[in-house]
Amino acid sequence: SAGVIAEGYRLNIAPRVVPPAPGRSAPPARIRADEAVVSCSSPAVVVETVNPADDGSGDLIVRVYESGGARSTFVLTFAETPTSVSVTEVAIMA
Repeated sequence: SAGVIAEGYRLNIAPRVVPPAPGRSAPPARIRADEAVVSCSSPAVVVETVNPADDGSGDLIVRVYESGGARSTFVLTFAETPTSVSVTEVAIMA
């Protein structure tokens, strides 16, 4: 079940906070420490990774996947309203 996968992530992968690279300033502290940067409306969809873009633009790369192997409808909610969103679907079949 989707709940088992979410619990596995919470149990096995601790959240990681990475300080800004030398010469780059930290983003404004508008997000509370106990607030998710991105959350999802569907328990079957896992927000696996939230990373800053490598180009230093301040953009976020959000990786999600459907844990049950089916298509799901879901809504991502961001702690801050994004100025734009691009969606890329990559299907990886084993």
